[in-house]
Amino acid sequence: MGNIATTPATKPGATSGATTGDDKRLFTWIFDLAPQERSVFTACVGGWGLDGMDVQLYSFVIPALIATWGITRTEAGALGSTMIFGSVETAAVEACCSRAMD
Repeated sequence: MGNIATTPATKPGATSGATTGDDKRLFTWIFDLAPQERSVFTACVGGWGLDGMDVQLYSFVIPALIATWGITRTEAGALGSTMIFGSVETAAVEACCSRAMD
């Protein structure tokens, strides 16, 4: 075998990756938040998760709808498009309502 370098190439100015006593873990900044900030962060993460859940549910439900109702793939696509446009419309209405509350 040839001479193989055992150290990875690094960018200029990059650290070697050695651990020191003051290294922090990835999510320790969450514990530095004030209680109200942590509540807002938790609500945002929950909303983000629920926002993606409708797409996941659609991908699980559509094969059952095709089999049970006997709909075509084109009709299933129309249902998916309707779902996405409904989500966009709901987001627009919520944005208008939140501006009205300010």
